[in-house]
Amino acid sequence: MVAQQDEIWRRWREGESFNSMGRALGAPMHVVRSFLAQTGGVRQPSRRRAEQHGR
Repeated sequence: MVAQQDEIWRRWREGESFNSMGRALGAPMHVVRSFLAQTGGVRQPSRRRAEQHGR
């Protein structure tokens, strides 16, 4: 799933259409559009646990 999300973000930056992204990823266009809509089209920084909390 993370690899697919990275691919969506890469294609989004390049200006690819939802339809084209969906075809390339084997997912319906509305899934790609919904994923991007959840963040307003802005990629959030990856979350990391603070070192003081251990693993």
